[in-house]
Amino acid sequence: MSNELENKLEEFLIENTPDKLEEVFDTLLHSECLILSQHQAENEETSEEEAEPKIHVQMAQSSDGTQYIPVFTSEEEIDILYKEMPDQPQPKVLAMEGWYMLALSFSHKSDVIINPHKESALFIPTDIQKEILQVYTDQLDKEIEDASQETEK
Repeated sequence: MSNELENKLEEFLIENTPDKLEEVFDTLLHSECLILSQHQAENEETSEEEAEPKIHVQMAQSSDGTQYIPVFTSEEEIDILYKEMPDQPQPKVLAMEGWYMLALSFSHKSDVIINPHKESALFIPTDIQKEILQVYTDQLDKEIEDASQETEK
């Protein structure tokens, strides 16, 4: 099953241009992304004072030793990866919008690879994540400003 983000990644693989990459990033911000969650350690306690539970992101390591957060565009993509590793238990999957995934990975100071097992995998280092998030917040600020001006009329 394919989705809009997967389609944009495939298009970018064929036509590697800045415009296509911008389309991928625009689509990513509003697409559902899936990340894998580590199980909380048994000796790790969560306090009642914590406003939100901690998200324990499962990291992966590339062949050159670089750690990154693997991100998937669908459950089917996760299933494909875990069919290649039958002795590995399938981890918990967390779904979130792309902008939230980028903010989470940026807060972990971690690079991201979308669909890391595919030819159309997309590597997004932290400096690019920051730029994408800045563009997104600028867009939100403009939308808020426009909405408040409409309300004043």
